[in-house]
Amino acid sequence: MSGLLQAGPSQLYDALARILGLEQITDATRRLGITLKEAEEPGRAAKERGQQLKSALTGVEDDRARATLAELAKRKPDLGVFTSLATGTTRDHGPLTCPCRPGR
Repeated sequence: MSGLLQAGPSQLYDALARILGLEQITDATRRLGITLKEAEEPGRAAKERGQQLKSALTGVEDDRARATLAELAKRKPDLGVFTSLATGTTRDHGPLTCPCRPGR
């Protein structure tokens, strides 16, 4: 042990890292970072597409465009509204329910 203390900080760190399992922790942290980045990608892509849609619809003289922009301005837009606007249908049916699960 006294040899490690005299060897220098780099060798001391390497020895302690092996003893404490820091390599495994570092590797796990790296893998978690990669997984987090992959999990966040769809949200980033959707936000970017929303911005593109806002740009494309700004200034369009159409009720559907104005309604879409109003929905996009919300913190949590209702995707069903976009479907209704795009297809020309209405959503007077209330929330979707599963017939196999009463009350849901």
